Amino acid sequence: MFTMAGIRSYGGMSSGSPAVISPAGLIFRDVRLRGFWLKHWLDATPRAQLAEHYGRLAALVADGALRVPIEATYPLDQYREALDRAARAGRAGKVLFTW
Repeated sequence: MFTMAGIRSYGGMSSGSPAVISPAGLIFRDVRLRGFWLKHWLDATPRAQLAEHYGRLAALVADGALRVPIEATYPLDQYREALDRAARAGRAGKVLFTW
């Protein structure tokens, strides 16, 4: 996903494609390229700050402002089917386990 208010590439590992930035964007629009690795951020961020961020996210989910499409749900005993479904290309949402 790219946006023009500062170019953002989301999910680079899934596409496998390199980020492409035009020289004009770098020079005339002051575009900057910076990487972000969630695992590193989680390891480096103090626990209290993580709790604060997750609290904000939970509020956004609770009021419907933040949504993620769900393609399918499976009980834990159907984990093989769930993993097969999650591995399919072109899914339209997340595959989740139910309790």
